[in-house]
Amino acid sequence: MQQIKDNITTICEKEYFEQPVAIMNTLDGRIKEGKVNLEAIAPNAAEILSKVEHIQIVACGTSYNAGMVARYWLESIAGVACDVEIASGIPLPQIRNSPK
Repeated sequence: MQQIKDNITTICEKEYFEQPVAIMNTLDGRIKEGKVNLEAIAPNAAEILSKVEHIQIVACGTSYNAGMVARYWLESIAGVACDVEIASGIPLPQIRNSPK
């Protein structure tokens, strides 16, 4: 592959070095005094999120791995039950659709 810039020779390597800035941009305005600023999500996000009883993540590939990490955080930190399913293994009618 042709050298891109700054001695980076692959797209994967380029994305690796972009991660710190991408994370900072993602979190900018969403962390306030060391806590998640729910108002940055929506004006009534705290009320809505307080009613969540279960989260189902449907993903595949690398997204599935990220979903497994999210499951750990949601269950251990937020105390919300969570399932992660591989998208290709679930027919659409089997995906639980619960208002909570």
